[in-house]
Amino acid sequence: MSDSEERLIQRIRDRADEGLLINGITMECTDLSLYEWLLNACEECLDLALYLERVDAINAHDDVLQLFIETYRNILIDAAMQLEFFVTKYTPITDDADMNK
Repeated sequence: MSDSEERLIQRIRDRADEGLLINGITMECTDLSLYEWLLNACEECLDLALYLERVDAINAHDDVLQLFIETYRNILIDAAMQLEFFVTKYTPITDDADMNK
């Protein structure tokens, strides 16, 4: 494996450890519904798109960075929109009358 891959794997491990410490759960938790997983994924995509927007504003003079940000911001927004579709599709039924439809 390359050094870049090793660093990424270590960052994932560190993030998992932080999540366990802060939230007391891992990604293997079973108390989230499909709807909640999709909603969380959508929110994370939107958060990252916002972070990239801020980086773009700070480094407006860097053409290479701007191209990178524009490309990935658009990918994230597209992913968030697709996730939003699935979140809407899998919205949990909350009214017993709806279950008979």
